[in-house]
Amino acid sequence: MPEIIVVDVTNRCNLNCKHCLKNINDMGGSGTADIDLHLLDRVLTEAEVLKTRIVSMTGGEPTLHNDWEGLIAVMEKHDVDYTFVTNGINFKEACKVLIRGATQSFRGVSFSIDGATAETNDSMRGEGTFEKVMGALRLARMHGIPFSIQSVVGRHNLNELSQIAELADEAGAIELNYMMMRPTHENVEHLLSPLQSDEAEEQIKSIKESHKRLKVTMTAVNKTPYPLFVCRPLAMSMISIDHHGYLRFCPDLTNYRAAGADDTDVIVDLNTKPLHIALKDLSNRINRFWHNKIDWVTEGIVDTTEYEPCSYCLSHFGKYECKDM
Repeated sequence: MPEIIVVDVTNRCNLNCKHCLKNINDMGGSGTADIDLHLLDRVLTEAEVLKTRIVSMTGGEPTLHNDWEGLIAVMEKHDVDYTFVTNGINFKEACKVLIRGATQSFRGVSFSIDGATAETNDSMRGEGTFEKVMGALRLARMHGIPFSIQSVVGRHNLNELSQIAELADEAGAIELNYMMMRPTHENVEHLLSPLQSDEAEEQIKSIKESHKRLKVTMTAVNKTPYPLFVCRPLAMSMISIDHHGYLRFCPDLTNYRAAGADDTDVIVDLNTKPLHIALKDLSNRINRFWHNKIDWVTEGIVDTTEYEPCSYCLSHFGKYECKDM
């Protein structure tokens, strides 16, 4: 522990996707914030003894950090692999820094694409985004930059999952990750029904069999019969740090869109505490979480036949009233 550190390096973004889980600010917004590079440098130094394997940079849009070149330099300073997720809009400029400064520690970039066609993708991500991200894929391939594709699955693209895999395969992606859409107050109409979720999972299983070169994965668990299911944040094999430098309970809860009180999952401010002390605080918070969850299960509050781990946590932390979906 922790094998993976997820860092929300900024809350700036140049898009406002309908299904995004994050509260974002435009590039000139007064509420924008970027993680302090001195803090990140210290945290990564402190993480060395823990044998952290990889740092995943996300946001917002990571390439809009106010010192993107400095951010890459911090990553390169430490003996850890790193990746980042991007919408591809700013990739032409970001790519220049990677070409100059990235080494084998850089394990690649993950592009967000949510449809096999411009019509489907742009309906969620904004007009013209499909053309721009496809250009970014071509640029990455031209410069030998390894890349994967992640696609949020909802009603908008349920009938295009195979075509998305074809697109990823033909573009030269090394991996395709499907992510089931999570609920916010703004995307309810796009969420899959239970039957549609089952259909999506069956499609993804079939896609895995038909695309042997391309690694096809599915993030998280849509539902499980095990209410005490242990995800990576609960196992502390993955930890999350936000753009303020706060250690958070889970990356999927951080800066959650439309959350009434977003600080409910904040563990500690890493600006004031070293990582090893912060991890003890996280361990204590996880222990309290389990006590609460066990009570919910034994008292019959949790539906153990169609249990959705992420929905439980959204409710537990007051991020979203899942029962009102």
